[in-house]
Amino acid sequence: MLAALSVGFAGLATVLAATGLYAVLVYNVTRRTREFGLRLALGADPRQLRSLVLKRVGVIGLCGTLLGAAGAIALARVARSLLFGVSAHDATVLTTAALIVCVVVLLASYKPAQTAARTAPMEALTYE
Repeated sequence: MLAALSVGFAGLATVLAATGLYAVLVYNVTRRTREFGLRLALGADPRQLRSLVLKRVGVIGLCGTLLGAAGAIALARVARSLLFGVSAHDATVLTTAALIVCVVVLLASYKPAQTAARTAPMEALTYE
């Protein structure tokens, strides 16, 4: 029962994290509309804007994944004492969790990156 609850709460935490990341990225892209429009007006390719947003989010996701893996390794002994058959350092679980975090980060950041790439230069320059 404890394992089922853990999986349920982990799934809920992942959905909430993805929603929060998406909201922060939409806010960030909205605040940088003038910058993106200026970059486009000066000759930047929309792919460059998309990759700019995705790279920044990727760095944040990588830092979060590394900190989470370090925390998971540090707290592995507690999980080992509570759950039967769980090893202290299970590489498969850590790798799977890291991959899931990477996929969630990419899915949450794709739409804001597309929005940044589709910014119309004239509208962005007259924005606010």
